[in-house]
Amino acid sequence: MTKKRADPPDILHPPAADYDRVMAEAGYEGPTRAAAALAGAGAAHDAPLIEFGAGTGLVGVALRSLGFTAIDGLEPDPDMRAIARARPGGIYRQLLAWDWQGDPPVEPGTYMNAAAVGVLAPGWAPASVIDQGLRLIPPGGLFVFSISDLARNEIDYVGRIRENVDCGFVEIAFREYGRFLPGADLKADIYVLRRR
Repeated sequence: MTKKRADPPDILHPPAADYDRVMAEAGYEGPTRAAAALAGAGAAHDAPLIEFGAGTGLVGVALRSLGFTAIDGLEPDPDMRAIARARPGGIYRQLLAWDWQGDPPVEPGTYMNAAAVGVLAPGWAPASVIDQGLRLIPPGGLFVFSISDLARNEIDYVGRIRENVDCGFVEIAFREYGRFLPGADLKADIYVLRRR
């Protein structure tokens, strides 16, 4: 009798326990690109930052590697939060449960900067997260996020960016299209928006 092999995890939806391995095998570049963009836009390394969709903490690790020290995370999945919380070195000061559809459980002005990397796409975080992130940070604050090929042509996502830029609420401090998740043949724009 032959034992049936388990199907490999879906590269875009791996379970929490497999997430880091699957992302490493797929060459996930989103976290390092986003962290570099935020640092390059002049974000103070000790300024409080809130990350939407912290997952297992890969973005937090990339931010820490560049010297960011005051990182908190929001993550809906308890298994992902547990892995992020257990990372050596205490990447996050705190990790909070949060449903994508609800208001973030933090007060505006608590954080100078925000991040949402690898989550803004149909089937994951809604486009409203762009507005939520911008509302939480003060004028001068920076919001770094990715818009992958899965969402680059979705009016909900690109429309939110255009509306906020066109009305003068933000300016684009950085935008670059490039490698993101090569193993899934995905590229992405990395944006840094600055609140005005």
